[in-house]
Amino acid sequence: MTMEGCNCSETKVYKICNGVRKFLSDKRNQLIILLSVLFLVKLPQESPRFSLWVLGGIFIAASSDFIIKRFLFHQRVKPRSAIISGFIVAGIIDYHQSWYFLFIFSLLAIISKNIVRYKERHIFNPANFALFTATLFKIPLTWNIESNIYLIIALGIYIAYPAD
Repeated sequence: MTMEGCNCSETKVYKICNGVRKFLSDKRNQLIILLSVLFLVKLPQESPRFSLWVLGGIFIAASSDFIIKRFLFHQRVKPRSAIISGFIVAGIIDYHQSWYFLFIFSLLAIISKNIVRYKERHIFNPANFALFTATLFKIPLTWNIESNIYLIIALGIYIAYPAD
């Protein structure tokens, strides 16, 4: 019935709270949540192509990161950084463009992250590298994900200055 002064339901709640706390302690997870909220706020205002575009960019980036790390470097990976790169690339390249642009530049972001390295670290921010390359080819770039300034400031401050 009790385990060290706690009943089983309290122990489960404690484990869940610790799991959530651990999950939220990673800045990448916080940024994924922020981008997801901004995406969900924008979703009702856009066409279905927008949601497929952003989800496609995330899928392309995450799956290519998984494939590259698993089969080239024999590493296990949780593609959180790739999800962020996919969000950013898909959120900035105009979603009215052809799908192959999304595929090429999401893949390019992940390739630059995994291949273009110096002393075991990637040299460029992957999403910025892909978007810079897109500008060289005159691909239209616009920020398509919601830009609610109050939400961005509040969550940005929380991410930058966490309460300990």
